[in-house]
Amino acid sequence: MLKKLGKYEVIEEVGRGAMGEVYKARDPLIGRPVALKTITSSLVGNKELLERFYREARSAGALEHPNIVTIYELGKDSDIPFIAMEFLEGESLEKIIDPGECGRVLTLNMATTIALRRRALKTFASPQQSLQQHFQQKSVFQP
Repeated sequence: MLKKLGKYEVIEEVGRGAMGEVYKARDPLIGRPVALKTITSSLVGNKELLERFYREARSAGALEHPNIVTIYELGKDSDIPFIAMEFLEGESLEKIIDPGECGRVLTLNMATTIALRRRALKTFASPQQSLQQHFQQKSVFQP
């Protein structure tokens, strides 16, 4: 596992997907936790995926919305591109809606709230088509 990426001290891996990994890290200059999203080393040479990665960071970084993470930095360290962003505490929508994962049943009120927030977010970000693909259940958090 990585120990450091850019100026950030990596604490732990918190997620893994087809394109890369997400780490919880710490910004040593101001002491805040951050999330670091990286591309899997085997895909770094894929120019199309790399451009998609950078486009995602630029698109999200251009938006201000309470349901979109704040992008702090787009960087590269030892040939590893990364996006440093706000670290969110909470559960992913994927875990919330799967009773086997969370051990509870989703109430009608909670389901309605989630649906309305997702709709508002998709409407807000619809001009930013590159963000649309990232509204997966595992990428949406409930505080």
